[in-house]
Amino acid sequence: MSLRLSEPSVSRRTRSFIRRWNKWEARRVVESLVVGPGGPVLLAHTDGTELAWVRGKGTWTDLVLRGSKLLGSPAVAQLVGDVESLSRDVVDTIEWMVSVVAEFDQEMEDLSNHALERYRELTLLYDFSERSSTASAIEEVLDLTLRKAVALVHASGASVVRLQGDGASTLASVGTVPDIPLASIEKVVALGRPLVGMLPETLREVEDRNWSSTLACFPLRTAGKTMGVMTVLAGAGRELRPEDQRLLSALASLSATRIEQADLAEANVRKRELAAIGHVTSAIVHDFKNPLTAIRGFAEMIQMDHVQPSEHAALAEQVIVNADRLWAMVEEVLHFVRGNRNALELVPISARELTERLNRVLRHGHPASIELVVDLEALGTVVLDVQKFERVIVNLVRNASEAIIGRGVIEVRGSAVDGSSEYYQIWVRDDGPGISQKIRDTLFDPFVTANKSGGTGLGLAIVKKIVEEHGGAVTVDSEAGRGACFRIVLPRLQDHSRGES
Repeated sequence: MSLRLSEPSVSRRTRSFIRRWNKWEARRVVESLVVGPGGPVLLAHTDGTELAWVRGKGTWTDLVLRGSKLLGSPAVAQLVGDVESLSRDVVDTIEWMVSVVAEFDQEMEDLSNHALERYRELTLLYDFSERSSTASAIEEVLDLTLRKAVALVHASGASVVRLQGDGASTLASVGTVPDIPLASIEKVVALGRPLVGMLPETLREVEDRNWSSTLACFPLRTAGKTMGVMTVLAGAGRELRPEDQRLLSALASLSATRIEQADLAEANVRKRELAAIGHVTSAIVHDFKNPLTAIRGFAEMIQMDHVQPSEHAALAEQVIVNADRLWAMVEEVLHFVRGNRNALELVPISARELTERLNRVLRHGHPASIELVVDLEALGTVVLDVQKFERVIVNLVRNASEAIIGRGVIEVRGSAVDGSSEYYQIWVRDDGPGISQKIRDTLFDPFVTANKSGGTGLGLAIVKKIVEEHGGAVTVDSEAGRGACFRIVLPRLQDHSRGES
């Protein structure tokens, strides 16, 4: 029975306290105390929820008239009824039990809040890893890095500098950041460790676990080399602490790797005339670095002290996802290198069955944030090598989903070609960032990628090859910032096997 003056809504903290009180069987302990003779006494939460009958039973109105005593600091419970008849020892015992449960519940609340905050920060780091993986220019990587640093610790500003000649030059900055003495920049580069301080002139190495500062410098370091220094200024009324150092150090490490990748990408553009085998090797190594970087980043997060064990499963899942991406790229390279030496296995298939097959294949592992629409029923019955055609659509949809940042829509639709009964068309349209003019003309060449976080650059080359084997053609219509539409035109083939073109 629960006695209350009224029926207020029970707060989350109250529910948590009562749940822990019941789990510890504190009611049984209180009701088993030897309290001597006297009138009824109820132990209740401050909101009136019954916790235990110390002695006898009665109505709330009668109990309140006889007296009450608040327990805990701050008060979380109350004794109501003939409280004066209870001995000091009994009251102290009950108050001690209430305090133990309340203190433990508060500790759990603090840990929960801490875990939620760490989850938010890890989500920001993961978001940076995903967004920066599509950045091909150093300037874009730097801007993402600094904006993420400001968001992680609610900073006033952040900047990246690099030593050049006899001085240091600022590569990028966001918000307000003071000038850092050259000697401090050189020290961070030489040590490969962060410096912290209240002012630019007082920057020092971290010497103990309990420190605070308003300013910190972090090395952008990868493969044993420091390529720059990231400076972060705490927000107004805030200070940087050890947990901030760990997050910003992880961000600096991820950023350094991304900057190195951007450097490599720019170098690859200048070496387009390399021999075919050298170009293949360079492209594969470059594109494999994105999932490898993600795997290393998430593995490092699992090792961090402030990451709760409950978060390890989600981080491990990301390691598995990126390992699967690596395996898919390996299969794509092997498929392209070996070529297609077999005849097409042409079979008739209804548009409804084809739509159902594609839906099953495409929705496996498809991002929940991207709406996928597959509707080919206007085609009627067509003759295809179904498995190879599935690969065409899978490659196009996968490219589109990897190009879209956040929420989006991908459509796979089909219809007859206007004015022709011998051809039909299928198009794959997305509302992603589109494809820039500078790579559109070479998009179907091997080892060309656009707006993707990873891949071998062979997906569209394979699409073109399979479509042409069917006697068809594939084109793309796109503008930067306005999505892309890949249009496949195919002849209505007869039901027999057809060799390679």
